[in-house]
Amino acid sequence: MSSHPISQSNSASVPLKFPRLASLFMAFAWAVIAGSVGLNALIKSNQQQSAVRKILPAGRL
Repeated sequence: MSSHPISQSNSASVPLKFPRLASLFMAFAWAVIAGSVGLNALIKSNQQQSAVRKILPAGRL
């Protein structure tokens, strides 16, 4: 049995491998969701601005 600190920390962290991967996946999933919501809001805003610019006469905006 080795008293090397690295080998002990590796054996202690092995049981936490699945929770670590699960939390990493959840963080990635929430980042994708937040990014898509932000991109959708940006697209909708640009569409609304284009619609308003088409309605208003030239030189009003």
